[in-house]
Amino acid sequence: NRYHNLLDILFPPENVVVGKKRGRPPQLDNAAKLGLFLFWAGSRMATKHLCLLFGVVPTVANDVIDAKDSR
Repeated sequence: NRYHNLLDILFPPENVVVGKKRGRPPQLDNAAKLGLFLFWAGSRMATKHLCLLFGVVPTVANDVIDAKDSR
């Protein structure tokens, strides 16, 4: 489907790092990041409401939105 095609374009599978990383794991995987951004782009919902829907803190939601704006 088109969502998975867009996911593969923005986050190519060959760039996915497999193995142990140091520090705290990310709150959202790539699919959730794309979903959050698309939901933000298609609605007038405030960031605080998106945080409630996706179960993240505002800093994470803002980082996802800002990262997609710069592409």
